Amino acid sequence: MAASIKPIATDDYFSFYESDTISGNLLENDDAGANGHKFLRFFDNENVLAKNANQITDIAGDYGVFHVKADGSYTYSLNDDARLLLFAGKIFTENLSYKISDGAGNADVGKLNLEIKGDPLTSNQMLLDFEDLPVGTTGTFTYHGLLFKNATVVQAADGGKEIFFQGDGDNSGIYALDDVKLVEFDFHDGDGLSTTIPVLNGINDGSYHPQISEYYDDPFIGHIVVDANAFTEMHFGTNFAGTAYAYLDNMILQYDSGIIA
Repeated sequence: MAASIKPIATDDYFSFYESDTISGNLLENDDAGANGHKFLRFFDNENVLAKNANQITDIAGDYGVFHVKADGSYTYSLNDDARLLLFAGKIFTENLSYKISDGAGNADVGKLNLEIKGDPLTSNQMLLDFEDLPVGTTGTFTYHGLLFKNATVVQAADGGKEIFFQGDGDNSGIYALDDVKLVEFDFHDGDGLSTTIPVLNGINDGSYHPQISEYYDDPFIGHIVVDANAFTEMHFGTNFAGTAYAYLDNMILQYDSGIIA
């Protein structure tokens, strides 16, 4: 079989956790042209600069920025806003195309699939998605070491389940009954008017509002990372419309004395 005259690009698949150093080389599994050369010329339809061997071109993806060189090597920086929304079990995927050349007018196109996964849970952590709660459960009930007050289990738009709160401040919320800490959670606003802010009451600092990225406009949909040592109860404060509607999609809890069933 005769050797190929042009370079051959082979599609790439890479998978990393969010805390990994994300890097690689797109050309590692590609074949050079007949002249023995292969260079990265375009990435996501952007020209890859090559005035010198170490020149880096920054190209924005959907969730972060690629830093690429003409030799095919790259690193990737996840955006802060995307990192805020990434958690155990969730995956972001960057899908892009790239073109390689042998420098003699011959070229080929390949694809990159970069998968960024939320860091896995530790052995004393649990993701609660409420799938084992019957739809329609309402009022005050306990669940994995938590007391839910004035809450209702409802069907989510994606087919899963979520907890709906409709109350006025601390008359509706979540309370820790045992040695349990809240690590992260997802919620979305219920009225479409403005963000319903979560308020967490802690042992040491009274109460605080978890940081919410300014990237997200009203109504709020997002993932919140909190100070796990400052959780004894959580309620949703009213917004400017005077409502406290909120839908809790999932929670990551930490049990220092063993997971509570």
